Amino acid sequence: MKSALALSTLLSTVAAQAASLAFWDFNNDTLIPSTGAGTLAPIGGVSSFFGFGNGPSDPNGPPDRNWGFSSLPVQGTASGTAGIEGAVSTAGYQSIQLSFDIKAQFSASKYYEVLYSVDNGGAWSSAGTFGVAAEDVWQTQTVDLSALDAAVNNNAGFQFQLVAVFKPGTDQYAGMNDLPGSYGTFGPVTDAVNVTGLLIPEPGSWALLSLCALGAVGYRLRRRGEA
Repeated sequence: MKSALALSTLLSTVAAQAASLAFWDFNNDTLIPSTGAGTLAPIGGVSSFFGFGNGPSDPNGPPDRNWGFSSLPVQGTASGTAGIEGAVSTAGYQSIQLSFDIKAQFSASKYYEVLYSVDNGGAWSSAGTFGVAAEDVWQTQTVDLSALDAAVNNNAGFQFQLVAVFKPGTDQYAGMNDLPGSYGTFGPVTDAVNVTGLLIPEPGSWALLSLCALGAVGYRLRRRGEA
């Protein structure tokens, strides 16, 4: 019985350990993930660049690098169209989360939206809008995508976007002082872009656990009969 319990604990622990399906630290000035597999690219006509400094969630380095984007749409136009887009297969995984570090300077857009797709970008859904809290201060954002839509689990067609948007309730972008006049079409810098998930246990693993548990129960019953 103790061995069955130990095996159950082991399988549960393995299943509960989040794996990084794709992690970008940008330390080699590349959009190839440092862990896992996936793609990342600018969208909506923005220009992107690699810069100095790393976010609080980046354990790697030196060199300490980040990735930013600028040349956002002019004031009052194209909200939710310009930023970055990533694609990561979540096949075999569940409990999918997206996290990233973000920092913005004075004339950058303050507000951003996270979007996701479960059909290779055919349709997009919102995972929420947020504002960068303070100028030139790193901020970590985490989005529990599986809590919003179970379709992101075990999906080879999962994609995500981070795009600049108008200040909520208005038709204008806001700069970091939360006023439209300070917006200068600049974007943020990002680091430690990470898509994580929990391994979906294979049916064979649970079948093995069941067999071990039944065997342990049978052994204990035989021992009691012999006593």
